[in-house]
Amino acid sequence: MRQQPWIDPEQEILRLPPAGSPPVLGLPVFHGYSCPHCGYISRASGTMENHRRQHHLDQDGGRRGRGRQSVVQAQAQLRRRLKNRIISCQRFFLRRAGSQFFEVTCTATSEDISTSALVARASSMTPAALIRARVDQALQERQAVAELEDGRVPVVDPHPTAVSPWLELTRWPDYLRGQDLTAAALLGCTPDPSTEPLLVQFTASVRRLIDQAYQTIKDGRINEFDQIQINTFFRRPGVWNRPIQIHLRAATYHRYCQTWQRLICFAHRSSRPDQTIVLRHQLNTVQLAALDRMEMFGRQLLALTLTPAVAESPQTAALQKQLDQACLALSIALLDHPLKGDIFDSTLVGFLAVLGIDLTRQTFLGPYNYTGYLSGLVKMAQMLVALQAVHLAETGQAVYPADALDEMRERFLLFGTRAPFGWITRLRTYGKKIQNSTTSMGYIYWSDDEQTLSYKELELSMSGFRRFIATQVELAQADLERLFLLYEEEEREQIVPRLVLHELRDDPTNNRRGWNFLQDARTRTALSTTGERWLLDRVLETSWLREEFLELRRIGQDDHVLWREGIVTQYQRDIESFL
Repeated sequence: MRQQPWIDPEQEILRLPPAGSPPVLGLPVFHGYSCPHCGYISRASGTMENHRRQHHLDQDGGRRGRGRQSVVQAQAQLRRRLKNRIISCQRFFLRRAGSQFFEVTCTATSEDISTSALVARASSMTPAALIRARVDQALQERQAVAELEDGRVPVVDPHPTAVSPWLELTRWPDYLRGQDLTAAALLGCTPDPSTEPLLVQFTASVRRLIDQAYQTIKDGRINEFDQIQINTFFRRPGVWNRPIQIHLRAATYHRYCQTWQRLICFAHRSSRPDQTIVLRHQLNTVQLAALDRMEMFGRQLLALTLTPAVAESPQTAALQKQLDQACLALSIALLDHPLKGDIFDSTLVGFLAVLGIDLTRQTFLGPYNYTGYLSGLVKMAQMLVALQAVHLAETGQAVYPADALDEMRERFLLFGTRAPFGWITRLRTYGKKIQNSTTSMGYIYWSDDEQTLSYKELELSMSGFRRFIATQVELAQADLERLFLLYEEEEREQIVPRLVLHELRDDPTNNRRGWNFLQDARTRTALSTTGERWLLDRVLETSWLREEFLELRRIGQDDHVLWREGIVTQYQRDIESFL
């Protein structure tokens, strides 16, 4: 099946499902655009615009002759222009014959929302009722698609109302876009002994390496100067720099070691050919060779552990030592990965994104909850590099451990280097900066008569503050009247639902993805409507608004509701201006 398709579209006629059919199982569902004048479908808005210029220029009000339009003509043309329909689509083949997209409907097969039911009832509907039915169908379609994509990575809005500098810095949403958050997080979890015995051997090897590194530093096999060097992120240690601290609590060591164990498991799982979660990081040849050796020695160890008589034999100890050396080589290779192109080519940088997934809230951890992982990675990296330096000196590849340590440190273990460690320390520094720069008390002062408020260099009287607020409220109400689509002959009090601000409630401790104060039960009780459909219903129920924003047009055998692009675009700009 993977090599030979069931149907050759170049030899046979490919019958596509009719528009509105449910998705074909096994095929990915895409968001796409449908031409308002014909049945052409494209995933890219640019491709659709080219299609409309080539085939529907006259219908869009374009001009094929010479000469320039006036500003008034251009604005009128834009207001008449119909928007592309946003649909869900699939295709059977990726290229050449049979690669065209076809429209599908992701909603549940319910008679009251199905396309066939609408077609059957369309003849008895008024235009207003048909428009409402089509809009309701489109909303349920989008809701169904959203439910299918629930758990996937939220895309960072290019014009967000709440900016997250942390996510803009880490770029995790971009790296994991389109992936299931839960499935991606499982790539970096600790192994299940019953289903992943090989990874259990890998995690045991990491534990042994950390114990060896601890004993190496404790015994002074790298001297005081080297211990200071490895604990310094900058090329020249300062006078007050201290040696690396290895005397940590057992729970801290366990947590730090587990983070590195999860990194090794992530590198193995994400490199498997049968892995369904495909991320864009890549193992280089050195990393692949070390991982192959780990897998070979690990499987040999698994075979020996099946025989209790040889489980503690010298052969087992020798295999464990070989596995440990391969694991150490992989760890150093993951650190020694030059970041000269996309930083997410590095497996370690990709692991940082997976490590930052918050499964409970289906989003990403903030800097407060994440810097502990970074500290663990830094400590484990320092200890493993120290162990590698001693190993190179013992095998004759370096005269002294200090020589190997200086060379590795200069190459990939300093702040600002083009290596994963440089990225780790940058994120860690940012997280620490957030903690140290959080707004604290001490800047706000009230005058003795409590009529003047001072904040740093700003001084504001209460009467001036009241006038400022009153002016802002008037300006906001004027802007909202335009956004509520109120005209001069309409009264705001008669159209817009009453909003009692002091009755609104929010739960600031609820960080669940998608939460807002309108979902709070106390707010829903206080409001006559939660507003999800208030404006849409106003457009659909008011004849002059319906004519201004919408057009009912027959395409093929079906009637489609199309939005007037110029009007909608201007309204969206008004919203952005208000926000």
